[in-house]
Amino acid sequence: MARTLEEPRKRGLNLRIYDDSGAVLAVLRIPEDTARRSINPEMLYRYCGEIMIFPAGASWAIFRLRANGATGRRLDQGSPRMVEPGYYVILDRDLKPLSIRFTDNVAPRRIRTRSPSSSSQARSERNQLQTKFRNSIRARDVRCVVSDTVPEPDEDADDSPFAAMQAVHIYPTSRISEWNQHNYRRLWMTDTRPASEIGQTGLFSPQNGLLLNTYLHDLWDSYKFGIDPDANYRVISFTSKSQEYSGRSLLNSARYGTREANNHVSPDLLRWHLRMCLYKNMKANAEPHNVWEEDLGSDDMEAILSQPDAAERMEVELFTRLGAQVA
Repeated sequence: MARTLEEPRKRGLNLRIYDDSGAVLAVLRIPEDTARRSINPEMLYRYCGEIMIFPAGASWAIFRLRANGATGRRLDQGSPRMVEPGYYVILDRDLKPLSIRFTDNVAPRRIRTRSPSSSSQARSERNQLQTKFRNSIRARDVRCVVSDTVPEPDEDADDSPFAAMQAVHIYPTSRISEWNQHNYRRLWMTDTRPASEIGQTGLFSPQNGLLLNTYLHDLWDSYKFGIDPDANYRVISFTSKSQEYSGRSLLNSARYGTREANNHVSPDLLRWHLRMCLYKNMKANAEPHNVWEEDLGSDDMEAILSQPDAAERMEVELFTRLGAQVA
């Protein structure tokens, strides 16, 4: 059966997955350079399972689509070959249509915490935690754990050799309420050091951090790439801006840590970030446009409350002022 295929909202995405009616379900950008491809069929099935909800008991599969929109061969989940660009369709194993819904989960916005104009003891304590976090990440990783570049000082300045490197939080420290509500520290971390070292929440543990260069830090915070710990800690790119790193693996310093116990990166936290990347980039036309700008700007209360994500924006706005009290 030939199908009329819906166009995705975002252009330039060369892997598209449809349902039987031709509605686009998921999209990805697959590098044209075969050496940089990083997603195999098992991963594609797994990623679809993260963003889609299938009927109970349904046995589904991904099939290639022919040029005329007809169903082609099934994508073998166990194949070691990387997935190629192209058009695909999800059906049940008998080639019958399925009713597929999307998870309501969406990626949260990330912020760079702003310091208030007046200092406080709480802010000082939080800054101390951030300094300890930064120093522990620098000591463990030494270099950018994705690009494998070594920090170099500017010969014409007195900069630290780490001036172009930043210690990045995997799980954002602004989302403390969700962190505590789901008890993620107990579920996802094994660092048992005292609060004076990693904070009451544990979010300042090196298990929640990576050393990245400033360019990759921005891409990380905007969910332009993730790291899949279930695929040899492979870098998964979701934009042309990060494709040169696609297929690389996270450096061993972060994966295994140093001789100091419990300073390796948490694979569960990497899984969380990767899920956010999938929610942000893969859900095709089902994912609403993000009405936020990249920073909070000068929005007043009325402007914030008029948005559909007002509650989350208020939480982030409050954290930039009160986060030091709860770190």
